[in-house]
Amino acid sequence: KIAAEAWEPVSELPAWQWVAENCELPADSELKSFDFELFWLARFALEQLAHNEFLKRFTEMLSAQVGKTVTILGYVAWVIKNRPASLGWYTDTGINAKHDFKTKILPALEACKPVAPLLPPERSKKNNTLIQFGFMNFC
Repeated sequence: KIAAEAWEPVSELPAWQWVAENCELPADSELKSFDFELFWLARFALEQLAHNEFLKRFTEMLSAQVGKTVTILGYVAWVIKNRPASLGWYTDTGINAKHDFKTKILPALEACKPVAPLLPPERSKKNNTLIQFGFMNFC
């Protein structure tokens, strides 16, 4: 079953639209929806990250509470489902990385209907420093 879900056709939707339709905002989010008409900078970031073949690195430097984390989490979910490639999530300390995993990353991936079935069921392949999908790694 997992293999069949992993081999579904790649979505033809632009990444920002796929995120809006498939990802949920966390309960504590300041944003009320993925309103990419209003939040055009996030839409631009998603378009560049997902569809610019020359972009190798991306740094987001924006003010607080404008949707940086949820935008990147949406992108991570989009990559896992549509363009599997190993990804890294970097923070300033290991403690913050573990906190992000438990409170942001794993809940966001579990809440995304196309991605949740792809998460490995084994706890040893899904810990606070690495998620080992059968087709990519996220650390």
